[in-house]
Amino acid sequence: MQPGDPTRLSLQLNFSIFCYESLKEQEQALEMATQAIEEAEENMGEIDRSKQSESQTIKQFLTENVTQWKQKMKDTGDNSKRNLFS
Repeated sequence: MQPGDPTRLSLQLNFSIFCYESLKEQEQALEMATQAIEEAEENMGEIDRSKQSESQTIKQFLTENVTQWKQKMKDTGDNSKRNLFS
């Protein structure tokens, strides 16, 4: 699956939310969502035109989460970095 594929982006969106909310791995979730956005933007031209609108919408959700998470982390001063599997 290409990085801008809506199915892949949906999985990345859902897993980053799971990491952030359930596992309390905020840094990992932020990094994952940011990487998904960057890779999707780089490869959006390779996505089928019929899927681009859906991909853009999911990318917007990822962007909104990143913005909110960064603000929340800034407000709480949570800058600790933990590994997802530690």
